[in-house]
Amino acid sequence: MKNGHTLLEMMVACAVASICALGILALVKAGVRYLLVTDAKTTMQKDAILVMRKLSDEFAETNDAAFDVGNSTNGSVNRGVVFRNPRDPVSGEVSYDATGRMYWPKLVCYYLVVENNVSCIARNVQADPTPKSYPQGVDPLDTFVSTITNYRIMARNVSLFELTRGASILAMQLKMELPSNYGRKYGFEIKSQIFVRN
Repeated sequence: MKNGHTLLEMMVACAVASICALGILALVKAGVRYLLVTDAKTTMQKDAILVMRKLSDEFAETNDAAFDVGNSTNGSVNRGVVFRNPRDPVSGEVSYDATGRMYWPKLVCYYLVVENNVSCIARNVQADPTPKSYPQGVDPLDTFVSTITNYRIMARNVSLFELTRGASILAMQLKMELPSNYGRKYGFEIKSQIFVRN
């Protein structure tokens, strides 16, 4: 007499193995989803920190007479800021005239753009062909943005980029939101104030 398995035993074994395989597959899918979302969140946070730090460093070196802000309350088409900076666009050095006053050879602009249906913060730097040794004013943000031909994307998934001008201060509010395919959204908000030094 030979020992063997009945058809019923084989069906039960296959059912148990299938349930185990489905459970493992669900765990793997959940793990991959978690890693993808975590990676996207980390990238978004890095972008926000980069924008805040770079804008703060560059804007702090400007003068209260040498910047213009565009936002929803002042009727600007664009959201952002354009300002003069005393550092050379190529070398990054500060130069002075014979009386010891700084030259202002660089114009910097941070503003909101839409690229591939995603709201982004862009940065543009232009050299002033005739830099002065005093911080003259700048063109309005809308005029400046209309002349931009190239820019660098600094951050993606921006839901709000609001800048408000005060006396020798720039108040900034940045909201970023990550769309999700799983019915949830991840977002955060940063508020900051930058004081001018020169």
